[in-house]
Amino acid sequence: MATFETILLERYSQPNDRGYITKLGMRTGQEVATDLSYEMRDLLSDCEWSGVGLDFQYQVFPVSHNGKNSTVQLNVIPDDVIGVMCFAQIGQNEGDMAYVKLLLKGGRTCTLFSAKTFAGNDHAWQIARKAAELLEA
Repeated sequence: MATFETILLERYSQPNDRGYITKLGMRTGQEVATDLSYEMRDLLSDCEWSGVGLDFQYQVFPVSHNGKNSTVQLNVIPDDVIGVMCFAQIGQNEGDMAYVKLLLKGGRTCTLFSAKTFAGNDHAWQIARKAAELLEA
């Protein structure tokens, strides 16, 4: 089984002389999505894109609260994250989707990462499961 380093939503300091670390804040949605894309590059490259010439297309969505501020690309992940959910969705007209959503206090969610595949729903689930593994969701 391959080893990997967990992708964190938070940013931490280097250990001090006593070995303690300090939480410095939250990372941006773009940083986490870029890490996910890199760690899943082999899985993402196995997808087929119908007629466009791309093996796979993924979109990194800005972190937003229920659609507000959706044009801000490098928004910092909210610090009220209480969980992460990763799932696949059967495409309505073409392709299947894998999503990574952040669960926030108050029942809110925001989309952190999505991927579109034409390799079937099983492949979308493989992407979602790998994202969950990397994020320890």
